[in-house]
Amino acid sequence: MSAVEKKCTKLYLVRHGAAVPETENPEKPLSDVGKYETIKVAESLCGFMVLPDEIWHSAKLRARQTAGILKDLLRVRKCFEKENLLPGDDPGKLITDLAKTSKNIMVVSHIPFVEKAAGLLLGGKEELKPVSFDTSSVACFKRGDGKEWSLEWLITPGVI
Repeated sequence: MSAVEKKCTKLYLVRHGAAVPETENPEKPLSDVGKYETIKVAESLCGFMVLPDEIWHSAKLRARQTAGILKDLLRVRKCFEKENLLPGDDPGKLITDLAKTSKNIMVVSHIPFVEKAAGLLLGGKEELKPVSFDTSSVACFKRGDGKEWSLEWLITPGVI
């Protein structure tokens, strides 16, 4: 693998699928709509040859379920819970972890975490929130020859 390939890591930021209301179930698992939309997006990602090496997800049930659907349909071997991916966590820790890997990583998390992470990737400020994430949305970021990131594409259930 060349030095350029090692630096050109792809990051797929995913907002979990739609969940049932907390009044219905305090753990907020995926709703039927959330499962359907996540499957629909995952099937589209297969057609685009999206091949993450690993999927990292938060500890919340809806993120774990979303990651499980993506894992199965994209045939990803490594899928695991990772600290610091909860809604209020600091996305700077994710950026630090990404700097240590040459793998293509898919991260399944929540609002506002994914929006803040996109702000850090694209402008260095989490307040920017340059990408809006609907439930089951996936944004693909690519790290260039340097350390800079760019947004390659965004897919939402409404686009498919």
